[in-house]
Amino acid sequence: MLKGTGVERVIFKAKEHKHRSWQSYSANAVGVASTSLIEDVAMEDKVRIVVADADERTCKILRMIFERKGYETEVVRTGSDAIKKAKKKFFNVAILNISLPDKDGIDLIAPLKEIYPFMAVILVTAYATLETALRALNEGASGYITKPLLMDEVLATVEGALEKQRLQIENQRLYQEAQRELARRKRIEEELRARETCLRNITEHNADGILIVDKKGITRYVNPSARLLLRRSEEELLGTLFGFPLVSDETTEIDIITAGKEPVSAEMRVAETEWEGEDAYIVSLHDVSERRRAEEKLKQVHKIYTKAIENARGVPYRYKFADTTYEYIGAGCEAILGVSYKDLTYKKMKELIKEIIITDPEWEGDAEGYARAFHRGELKRYRADYRILTPQGEEKWLSDCSLPLFNEETGEVIGAIGILNDITERKRAEEEIKQLNEELEQRVQERTAQLEALNKELESFAYSVAHDLRAPLRVIEGFSQALEEDYANKLDSQGKDLLRRVRNAAQHMAQLIDDLLQLSRVTRSEMRRERVDLSALAGSIAEELQKTQPERKVDWRICKGLIATGDSRLLRVALENLLGNAWKFTGRQAKAWIEFGMTLQNGRPVYYVRDNGAGFEMSYADKLFTPFQRLHSVREFPGTGIGLATVQRIIHRHGGRVWAEGAVGRGATFYFTL
Repeated sequence: MLKGTGVERVIFKAKEHKHRSWQSYSANAVGVASTSLIEDVAMEDKVRIVVADADERTCKILRMIFERKGYETEVVRTGSDAIKKAKKKFFNVAILNISLPDKDGIDLIAPLKEIYPFMAVILVTAYATLETALRALNEGASGYITKPLLMDEVLATVEGALEKQRLQIENQRLYQEAQRELARRKRIEEELRARETCLRNITEHNADGILIVDKKGITRYVNPSARLLLRRSEEELLGTLFGFPLVSDETTEIDIITAGKEPVSAEMRVAETEWEGEDAYIVSLHDVSERRRAEEKLKQVHKIYTKAIENARGVPYRYKFADTTYEYIGAGCEAILGVSYKDLTYKKMKELIKEIIITDPEWEGDAEGYARAFHRGELKRYRADYRILTPQGEEKWLSDCSLPLFNEETGEVIGAIGILNDITERKRAEEEIKQLNEELEQRVQERTAQLEALNKELESFAYSVAHDLRAPLRVIEGFSQALEEDYANKLDSQGKDLLRRVRNAAQHMAQLIDDLLQLSRVTRSEMRRERVDLSALAGSIAEELQKTQPERKVDWRICKGLIATGDSRLLRVALENLLGNAWKFTGRQAKAWIEFGMTLQNGRPVYYVRDNGAGFEMSYADKLFTPFQRLHSVREFPGTGIGLATVQRIIHRHGGRVWAEGAVGRGATFYFTL
């Protein structure tokens, strides 16, 4: 009999789990249990046991023994039920009969441990051979209980398995803590090495010269920038006296005579450090030779700019808010203000100004509010035009453009620096241009009215002519029909053919007149803009076209939900012409299709009608929208050549444009925007 026997191979792997629940753990491969799994098992405060035995008496005895001990016990009859229970709930121990109705108890050990690696599995049998015991141990069993069942033996075996389980968990936890500590130390060592490398790289590649000088003033280390700055090699510098007094935490400027006898100005910073276990100084040398030369050049430039400002056409100034004084103002102020710069004060300037116009496009308030906002530092600049009256009685216009001056410590606006320019001549020119524009606008309005009246007269004339032409055409049509009906037997075949041609020409002329009238109505009709469902319009037109030739099989591809803003009546006319054209020019296709859809170009919707019909030659595309221009003969495809001209006028009235793409025998696509 084997009591509480453990298996040496207790290393396992837990599947990655997303929720802290027992259903998510498994051990498909050899490895180390996850920290979360160990913590979850350790947190269980109640022992749970599942018993799988077909013998009801054995189950009752085991339940009684375990429940007296305070263990939560569940009983099943088959190995399959034991697996199902284990998948739904965590059990510390599984008690399995070695011979179950559906499975061998030993064969259940691996599936159970695959679900819960820490589960202790104990086998129950009436007898046990050495071969069976070794097989069970190899599979991971924790022990045996033999029948007849003895309470002390059962509890001893279970408690031994539980203790082994606790030790496994504790060992695993200690192992993982050791692994984490090793990883932490390794990480710290790597960080220290990385920092050392980083500091060395910073030092070696620093643009400033860096030296280590011991307390005796001997140079112990120099970086490449220091060698370059001093124009000396490392061998020449190391072990030699540095030559400048060093005081820790001080920054001074020094002048160095290099090996090439070139003077170099450097900013020297000194700090205390250690070098090879001894106190030393770290010295940083920043080359400021260029800065010194730039400062000197800046002084010269400042003198030049000062003279330029004094002689400039505008008047520069510097104004202080606190005492409302001009700290500086150009001498040219007398020429444009009529007041000497010595006598100009804020009060005097206020007296001169008669009108203020804010020219900052971002400001919408009044001039006083604009000035207050500028004083509070809410504006990046101040821009305004002043109408002034000089003491000599001369009216002038000045432009003022200034920037705020800030207190460097507090950030508060303390004044302004700007320039005043005399824009009197510009203002006079602007006034003259304004008057000319007003006169030009009046002339344009008058000319537009004349053109509108003339267009109305032309439209009325065209409309009247079209109506007047209908009467003789009806007479021609009527008499031709009478001849055909009453004198058909008196006409030979040639006469009948001529009469047919007369009738066809009259009908074609009538169609032309109808199309011209429609084109005229499109031009003259009033626009009523509204939301228009273009998809619904296209679907309705498609149904009407299909009814005209029900025998034709056309694949209609109409995109749903295309909504636009426009005149619904005019847009219907445009779509009728575009879809009607597609219907006509696909008439000879065995498998015809017509598509209505939308695409985006530069973020704007572009609608299109596409077909696989006869197409056209792209070199003639510019003629498509010209009235009476046709790219196909009437014998091939009937029509008057007015439809696309009508489409173009409708689209233009909607502020859009229309264009086409195609190829002979490969269909065409008509695009339009609104």
